[in-house]
Amino acid sequence: MMMLIQMRGLFHLFKESYLTLWGPSETMDNMTAYTVVFVANGILGWIEEWLKRGMCESAETMSTLLSMHGML
Repeated sequence: MMMLIQMRGLFHLFKESYLTLWGPSETMDNMTAYTVVFVANGILGWIEEWLKRGMCESAETMSTLLSMHGML
């Protein structure tokens, strides 16, 4: 499904939904909001690049790579 979203140029819709769920909220203090949006956009960039490169690695491998580099 994600490949189809990427191929159709609709990744921005996924990004909007993701940030609504996992992004900063108005109740957060500034520093927390900045940190949350920074991390959320990093994850989105990771996913988008993975899709662009054809998802050669499994989701499990990607999760492991994130963990190995302290990003999960």
